[in-house]
Amino acid sequence: MCACVGMCIGECVGPCLDEVRQMLTDMCIRAEQVFVRTTTWDGGEPGLGNKVVVDLPIVPNPLVVRNSGPTEMDGLPGRRATGIVKVEDISATFTRDQLTGEPIPVGTDVTWVIHANGWEETYRLLTEPAGDYLGWTVSLTRMAEVAKKL
Repeated sequence: MCACVGMCIGECVGPCLDEVRQMLTDMCIRAEQVFVRTTTWDGGEPGLGNKVVVDLPIVPNPLVVRNSGPTEMDGLPGRRATGIVKVEDISATFTRDQLTGEPIPVGTDVTWVIHANGWEETYRLLTEPAGDYLGWTVSLTRMAEVAKKL
């Protein structure tokens, strides 16, 4: 298909898809909230100076697919959760740079945060965002073995 046809279809269908995504969010079928979190320190590197946190909500809520394969892997000193998730059906209104946080200035850390059932889990991008005119998909890997209570 010609790229211009795909873009035209995306411009026509994209808003309708976002309405369906929003309906799924409103009906609590997609209850997990997802954010791209940018944390900046004025000391020039992560951990130094004052911290400023900015969350970009991914709305309507995307589909969060938990790893359906083995959920543990060998590690030191034992086994731990793999924590790999796929976030699918992200609105095409987001740009690749918004999803990656690029360009990432010095003293900045970009993570993904998922709020689910009163818990907050922090992730990093495992793969580059893959997308077309209908939406985006990303794979994430958990940063910590334990989620934080909200």
